Amino acid sequence: MSNTGVYVAGHGGNVWGYVLKLDYNGNVVNNFGGITIGNGAPQVQGMVTFQNIVGGNYGADSAEDVYVSGGSVYVVGYSAYDYTNTAGVVIKMDENSGTLDSNFGTNGVKVINDVDGQDVNDGCTAVYVEGNNLYVAIFSGPYLYVKKLDAGNGNEIGSSQRLERSSYPNCDIESSGDGNIIVGISGYNGSTDYIYITKLDGSSLVKLYEKRIMPSDFSNFGSYDYLYYRDHYVSGGNVYVVGTLELTNIREDDIALMKLNISDLSYDSSFGVGGKLVFDNIDTSTSSNTGNSIWVDSQGRIYVVGSGYKIYVLRLDSNGNIDSSFGVGGKLVLDYIGSSIVDEIVSMFMYGGSLYMTGRNDIGGLALRMDNLQ
Repeated sequence: MSNTGVYVAGHGGNVWGYVLKLDYNGNVVNNFGGITIGNGAPQVQGMVTFQNIVGGNYGADSAEDVYVSGGSVYVVGYSAYDYTNTAGVVIKMDENSGTLDSNFGTNGVKVINDVDGQDVNDGCTAVYVEGNNLYVAIFSGPYLYVKKLDAGNGNEIGSSQRLERSSYPNCDIESSGDGNIIVGISGYNGSTDYIYITKLDGSSLVKLYEKRIMPSDFSNFGSYDYLYYRDHYVSGGNVYVVGTLELTNIREDDIALMKLNISDLSYDSSFGVGGKLVFDNIDTSTSSNTGNSIWVDSQGRIYVVGSGYKIYVLRLDSNGNIDSSFGVGGKLVLDYIGSSIVDEIVSMFMYGGSLYMTGRNDIGGLALRMDNLQ
């Protein structure tokens, strides 16, 4: 978050990456950007765009995550360097102008490649900055790794930490509040997907605790085949995790919500049923209810955003009870935004008492603001 605006990472036409800056009323900030990196990406006011920044002319670049810290914007993603392979990229720019920081990496760009030593696809998928420590999550081959860089110059600090084998790219990095970090991904053990949460030492990246949340953990709610990680949020000594449960034989998806103790990543048994909740049939027009993002406000109220063909916003108290004072029976259903048929929110945050959401639909990108959250 930034006092100067909202930064959105994405890609245009699956070939060039960008970071877009909006003010808090949803207007493009035209004195930001107008800068393109590499060759092939359009030059657009309000955006910093990139394509082919690691060489070649292959056009398969994307920005995956963005973090603002100390007056700078850090953007991570990937860029193709031949017809089949990509490298991870970290870009550092000025928060106000979008000008690249020439002291970081090579002219503002740090390339991270071949982390697993197998010369396969690499791509940065999440970023978090605390002080002078820049943490980056990178997919390299079938595994996800975490690296620590110097936030000032982009130099790598120590060795990377390999996490789980994964078949799904969602990842997030959050501070645990004690100098360590919490990382969430989807793990894969050869037969099923599951949620993997780990607490890493913020200095050495050594694993302190780890938790594998399996579909079978939700047997009280149903018999599920797969569980996919989507997002997590750290607040008040707990880690709140949202994901999607899948039941393949009837093609049904349900929203999974978990509350863990930050000390050892055990379930908080005071929440829901043994630390877990499942939401399905939020809207009767579809059986698909995927969990996408989560936020906890200063009052301990939990906001969960999901989607089917529509956007669902749920609000719960800290124990997991639906807050019936919010929306209609604790939920809001948003549909046909801009005449779109399919709408999806992928991230959200709170600023100044309002809830901001970004996502996409079959028309283009989405940015929404929700006010009056009494």
